[in-house]
Amino acid sequence: MVQLAQTYIHLKPYKVGRKRLNSLGRRAEKIAVKTALDIYGGGVTVDVRLEEGSLKTWVSVAGVLAVYGAIADYKGFKESIQEMCKDAREYSADVCGAFAEAAKVNKGQVYRVERRLKTPGKINRVLKRIEQLDKAAESMGTEKLRVQLKDVQDELQQISTELSEEDRKKMRQALIFENLPMLRERPPNSRRTEPAKIAKKPDEEEEPLLLDVEPSVDPGKIQHEEKRMVYHRKIHVPPRPKGRRRLTEVVRSMEAIKHDKS
Repeated sequence: MVQLAQTYIHLKPYKVGRKRLNSLGRRAEKIAVKTALDIYGGGVTVDVRLEEGSLKTWVSVAGVLAVYGAIADYKGFKESIQEMCKDAREYSADVCGAFAEAAKVNKGQVYRVERRLKTPGKINRVLKRIEQLDKAAESMGTEKLRVQLKDVQDELQQISTELSEEDRKKMRQALIFENLPMLRERPPNSRRTEPAKIAKKPDEEEEPLLLDVEPSVDPGKIQHEEKRMVYHRKIHVPPRPKGRRRLTEVVRSMEAIKHDKS
């Protein structure tokens, strides 16, 4: 599954005991699920983790690119990725606001908040880089263009490991440019150098995602890790029949306009 978004909230000072950590964990679950239904319409998996000390909270959401519908060409693919980034920002804003209220903290206790765009953010960055190369290709030296394209291919290869086969196919079909050769993934066993480091915006910073590196625990179970209590749960959110909040609001607005006209 594609990592669609991650929210990181660090409250400091903020001390919790076992009972309070468990209570906040369950509250965070409800917030994560409700927001996933509102923003994505369900059909995703949320991962909630709270760590005691000065309270640190991670809320992640994973799904597939296919939830955004058919992608016919590059323009449609780009617009879909931009929509995902917009949804990731909105998801983080809604989760942060609701969790801060549930934790009953003041602004001074919100030590750090990060919205992480995860896979959509990575794709959006590489698309911008490809567009810049496409514009500059005719005036760029052959060797320089080759080096730049290799870096782009390395980035695409790394991103492709996070995608389903269907999503990889959609991305390959969309990446066709006027002045650049077709961008293909490298064979799995080909030798390649590490991709160049690229500066990232604060809301696009990446770190190892919990879904990838830590097994889920029993619902609501409190763990002890290095003398710190940790609440961790992964939850599948089924699709909601009425769909995403934004879409239902648009439909209601259109119905209201139609009613007014009649």
